[in-house]
Amino acid sequence: MTPTPPQAIRPAAWRYLAFLLVVGVCLAGARLAWKTHLELSCWGAEWPHLSACGAMTGATPHERWQARVQRLSKEPGETQTLIEALVFAQDDSLTTSEQRSAMLKEAVDRAPQNVDVLRIQANSAIGASDWPVALSALTRLALYHNDPAASQMVAGLISRAGEDVSLQGALITSIETNPAWLDPVVFAAPRAEVPMAALLPLVQSVMSSPGHRLSPRTGQFLIERLNAEGWWEASHEIWRHLWQRFIPFVFNGDFEQTFVRGGFDWEVGDRDNDHRSGAMVDRTYRQSQRHSMRVRFTGKPIHSPIVWQYLMLPPGHYRLRIKSQTGSLHSDNGLSWQLLCPEDDTVLASISPRGGTAQQWQEDGVDVLIPEACGQPARLVLVPAASYESRTGMRGEALFDDITLSRLPAETDTAKESLP
Repeated sequence: MTPTPPQAIRPAAWRYLAFLLVVGVCLAGARLAWKTHLELSCWGAEWPHLSACGAMTGATPHERWQARVQRLSKEPGETQTLIEALVFAQDDSLTTSEQRSAMLKEAVDRAPQNVDVLRIQANSAIGASDWPVALSALTRLALYHNDPAASQMVAGLISRAGEDVSLQGALITSIETNPAWLDPVVFAAPRAEVPMAALLPLVQSVMSSPGHRLSPRTGQFLIERLNAEGWWEASHEIWRHLWQRFIPFVFNGDFEQTFVRGGFDWEVGDRDNDHRSGAMVDRTYRQSQRHSMRVRFTGKPIHSPIVWQYLMLPPGHYRLRIKSQTGSLHSDNGLSWQLLCPEDDTVLASISPRGGTAQQWQEDGVDVLIPEACGQPARLVLVPAASYESRTGMRGEALFDDITLSRLPAETDTAKESLP
């Protein structure tokens, strides 16, 4: 008999085998991809609470440290793993100081701007009193990473600078190299319970450096805080620095610019300054297209003083002049401008506008002596001439303009009566 040849595999069977092969390859690839993704996710701390990650990257500090050391031995170029190992290495029970120093040096070389590296570098440098390195790391954290803790730490170091000459020198060098870091430190100082006066040497260094200026926001914050601490002359120096122009004894006496609060411009007694106020203060145009200050009285109790300004006046003789328009003001005794000594609010001089018609401007003036014992700063205030009208209120409005204070010659020996 002739033997029967083997039966050929049918085409459908070939397709079935090919399908199984493809499925097997896909499953093997998926398993490998899943394993790789899981590993990357665990090491990237994407799934910190996954049990598989704990087994892979370590559950305790010691296990985490060992896992990263082992990973670095296989992949020495992984900078992130190096940084994580450096963080765990700060535990004295895991490493020696020599190991920590070597790891920190390598991490600084690889990732000099990393937040964790900068923090560890700063702490290490502070421990060694290496102030230039410490300040370099801390100021970069404060300036480029918006790290409030670093800003507060720099403020704390500044408060200690008077006891450490090397720290003081490092601070001056650092601020001269990059004065921008002063801004976040100024705003962090109150949280660190550091007085603004402690920052004055660095502030003055910035102001005296050619091409460097304090930002208006930082300058105004310093002025408000220094005034509250009683450092009036220093804050007035910052005020002059911010304006970069001639500052008269009475600032903005022509009212041509909006009021800048918290400094040496006009302050309004009632901060709300709205329909609930007994005296509403604003700026308005005169017929000459110039501004003047308008005070509108609503009949409600008045916060006194209505407006005021702090004046830095050296002892000597001065002439105060004020233009006013009060013809439409309904009041028993009117208003009074008073120059006060800060020690006890002694009235050194006063001007009571003479009224006139609603459209008529009057100029009044008085000579005044600022005595040596007066101190700084004097204060120019607008108040009801009769104190009871602060409670009963007034109605109508008053306009003021061209308020000036000029120094008189030294031979003027007494304060004079009101000028015509």
